Amino acid sequence: MSPTATRPFMLALGAASLLAASAVGPTAVAAPAEPRPSVALDWYDTTAETIAAAGAPTQVTNSRTWAVSWLAGARAAREVPTGVDRGDYQDAALASAVHSSLVALAPSRTEQLDAAFRRTLDGIPDGPAEDRGVAAGEREARSVLASREGDGLDPASVDAPFTVPPAAPASGSRRRPRTPPPRSTATASRGRSCWRPPTSSGSVRRPRWTPGGTGRTWPKCVPTARWTAPGAPPTRRRRRTSGTAPR
Repeated sequence: MSPTATRPFMLALGAASLLAASAVGPTAVAAPAEPRPSVALDWYDTTAETIAAAGAPTQVTNSRTWAVSWLAGARAAREVPTGVDRGDYQDAALASAVHSSLVALAPSRTEQLDAAFRRTLDGIPDGPAEDRGVAAGEREARSVLASREGDGLDPASVDAPFTVPPAAPASGSRRRPRTPPPRSTATASRGRSCWRPPTSSGSVRRPRWTPGGTGRTWPKCVPTARWTAPGAPPTRRRRRTSGTAPR
């Protein structure tokens, strides 16, 4: 058979094969697997619910709770050991660190936090990634909590009592004695300037050098008042005269 006569035969055979294949029913396509819920979003909502239900009366203390718990979570999930699944390890480490921190800072919500932690672990396959991630989270939570102990951001330190000093006498000045306004007698948030910034990795500011010293120290927290302290000389202002440059 010549090549010219063979070509129509091959075309007809290919068309028949296509028709036979199309007659067969459609093959089943595997449904895509459902994505795993975001552990970070779940524990963000859990943190917000915890602070809303058992938060401190001072906002700066609640901000401290956010910072401590999520700083521990970020440090726990930052480095992944070799030989484990990266996603499983980071999910377990983040959940463990935030859970441990919130339990320490809001103990009245321990039952709800434990339930949320169990739900997170149920979605992570059992294995070394989960076990090592949980251990890393607990370790980082203890480290951050220890570094922030006594930092002056608890409600008792923020709203520390403060005795308003009496007004200073005029001491020869023609002006009337300066008396503190009524709203200055409040002690709310007086201790916010006394808090201790973090000194470990990720510190927000650097300590200053002490004059004539060899070490670094933080500025001392000294309560100040907007009026003259007892025994202090009166404040005098220099009056400008026209045509004379100020000294």
